[in-house]
Amino acid sequence: MKAKDLTLDKLLTTADGRLLVRGGRALLADAAATYRLAEELSDTLGEEAARGVLTRFGYQSGYQEATRLRTYLSWDDDREWLFAATRTLTLQGLGEVEFEEAIVDRVEGVFRARVSAKDSFEAEQHKNRVGPGPATRCDRLTGFLSGYASAFLGRSVLFIEEECAARGDDAHECTFVGKLAAEWGKVGRTHSGRYDRDRIGERLASTEREVFEQRIKIREQEFELEAQRRLQEASRLKSEFLANISHELRTPLNSIIGYADLLITKLGGKLPPTPARNLERILSNAEHLLGLINSILDISKIEAGRVDIQAESIDLSPLLSQALEDVQVLVKDREISIVGPSNLADLPPVYADPIRLRQCLTNVLGNAAKFTERGQIEVSARVLHGQSSGTATEFLALAVRDTGPGVPLADQATIFEAFRQADGGTNRQHEGTGLGLPIVRQLLTLMGGEIQLSSSSGAGSTFTLLLPTAEPTA
Repeated sequence: MKAKDLTLDKLLTTADGRLLVRGGRALLADAAATYRLAEELSDTLGEEAARGVLTRFGYQSGYQEATRLRTYLSWDDDREWLFAATRTLTLQGLGEVEFEEAIVDRVEGVFRARVSAKDSFEAEQHKNRVGPGPATRCDRLTGFLSGYASAFLGRSVLFIEEECAARGDDAHECTFVGKLAAEWGKVGRTHSGRYDRDRIGERLASTEREVFEQRIKIREQEFELEAQRRLQEASRLKSEFLANISHELRTPLNSIIGYADLLITKLGGKLPPTPARNLERILSNAEHLLGLINSILDISKIEAGRVDIQAESIDLSPLLSQALEDVQVLVKDREISIVGPSNLADLPPVYADPIRLRQCLTNVLGNAAKFTERGQIEVSARVLHGQSSGTATEFLALAVRDTGPGVPLADQATIFEAFRQADGGTNRQHEGTGLGLPIVRQLLTLMGGEIQLSSSSGAGSTFTLLLPTAEPTA
């Protein structure tokens, strides 16, 4: 028979709605299914690996098609058997395919051919969905021609697409050149490698490894997010517990302080020395405990986001003067001098919450008094000018310098963390919860300021509070 006699009626039979080639092989008559497969492969394997799989698929289809047509049909000569390849491709809906020239000799092992394909399905679909591009796109068609010709000649033949309709909007014809694979040289080895089984396997394995590694990274990120969520939930529950328990403890403690103070006021002069000292000790310890509970309650509210800052323009002078008087009481039994800023009356107003700012000043000065055995606690102030996002900004820098033991460099990173102390052992010399400075830092942050530390072991410490001024000075 001749290639032109290869028609659907002779080649195909219908069974259960499927198209079957004689001999039992199902024919992929819907070329669109292959293109959809190409898109799926490109999304999962990457474009290069997907094109390799499609070319390999086309090669195997072409090789098997040539073998079956030779086995089940009789041909007038070898050339008719070869030309049947283009007829098969046309029937499969891959385009209007025909040999423009063919120089072949199966005995001598000669093969030279040029094939054209008008309205190639692969090229037109790529152009319609993605748009024109410089690369050739008829991978399955190229593989089919190479496989068919290799089965025909009994040697490795390679077709390469020279012109592709996917390169231009007005182009509708693709051109393929075929010859012995060995005659193509380096270009042939490159194209053959595209559908080499081992290389495809390597690309698939590489893609699989990348997907596996990506899944591991995603899983690790999920674990990290879950751990962060659990930590945040634990922190929230801890803050709520501390706030609730602190509130419950303050109520009876305030009663103890009130009754102790009442007894001292009413009976202080009538009691013997020992009972009087015991009452004073009860009052002092109860007030100390109340201060610790208040600190726990403050840090809990801050961490829970339940602290309201009522910022306003305030004069720093009375607040700082009162704080200095309070710290003077703390060091009355030690050889420590308290020195305030000489320019206190000239300081600009700051923009802050007066109650919270008083708390910050008291905590920082109290911290200096607690760790200074002798020497001096000095407070100085100066105005700092700068710019933020092109806008002039101004801060009041309030520095509290002491002559205490200083903070080692290794401890400076944690001194502003809640419940952390530089002297944190069970045998530490100074009492406290380690909440004073963390509260100061978080309150200043809420008020638009910050706190800085400059210190070294044995050389004292300087804590600088930066407070935004109410209005920039000229």
